[in-house]
Amino acid sequence: MARRCRAAHGTDCVNLAQGFPDFAAPAALKAAAVDAIQEDFNQYAITWGSKGMRDAIAAKTSHFRGLAIDPETEITVCCGVTQAMLSSILALVDPGDVVIIFEPFYEHSGPDCILSGATPVWVPPALPAGGSDPDHPAVPAMAGKAGGPAALTIRDVRLDMLVASASATTTTSRW
Repeated sequence: MARRCRAAHGTDCVNLAQGFPDFAAPAALKAAAVDAIQEDFNQYAITWGSKGMRDAIAAKTSHFRGLAIDPETEITVCCGVTQAMLSSILALVDPGDVVIIFEPFYEHSGPDCILSGATPVWVPPALPAGGSDPDHPAVPAMAGKAGGPAALTIRDVRLDMLVASASATTTTSRW
């Protein structure tokens, strides 16, 4: 990906899709990693996340959002945003659906939609002026920043407004 970024934009390109920190890892983190290796703590967690992590997520969700979440049946910890996003899209999007992707977007947004059989439509940050129409169905959409996506469902925005905005500002090669 870094090579494609440089080829498209030159050496001044900053690829925000990959994490290349310009600082050293904290000493405590390095020490914890060494301790884990020395103690032979070398097994992967179960595929839906370790119980301790799921319990901590449930406790935080309860504390900050006032929601009672069952860590055994309602929380899955993924191995990264790419796995989480593809799993979510494959679970929620049907072949033939249109998925609105707001720019800036995560690099896997389009390919994940295509793998699900959906058609991705990229929309720039500015939408045309206009009201909402609650009679139109919800539209699956992804919004994000360069570091990762956030899924959402748009209920009161008309699909034709989004498509018109995308059509006015993107080339047909992006569809």
